[in-house]
Amino acid sequence: MISEEALQEALKRKKLADLYYDNYRYYYSRREFAKASEFIWGTVNALAYALGLLHGLKLPDHKKIMEFLKILATQYEEIREGVTAVQRLHANYYHDFMNEELFEEDRVKAEKLINKLAELIYHHIETIKQGK
Repeated sequence: MISEEALQEALKRKKLADLYYDNYRYYYSRREFAKASEFIWGTVNALAYALGLLHGLKLPDHKKIMEFLKILATQYEEIREGVTAVQRLHANYYHDFMNEELFEEDRVKAEKLINKLAELIYHHIETIKQGK
């Protein structure tokens, strides 16, 4: 059972992920791929952090987030395919090396990862609510 504090923090992180996702869509629509990449990574980071909390874990840094995602990747294809893509997108923010074709390829995989993480969060929250 997770604490009410952890649940509230997870919900806060999910809300932050939604904001980052909206920012990603905005910069994507403007074809500012480096900036959109930053917000894709921010979305994944916030979702992974929230899901970690729901599993009773604190994921305070990039390394811990990636370790958690790699564990999840052993269980879910959408996450497995998205991990490398979001790492490249994260790097793209700093180095702006992606052309549109490469960005699109990784963006699609990242979207699947984002959707799966959100689905897992909702599932965990519903399970917690039913247990109360």
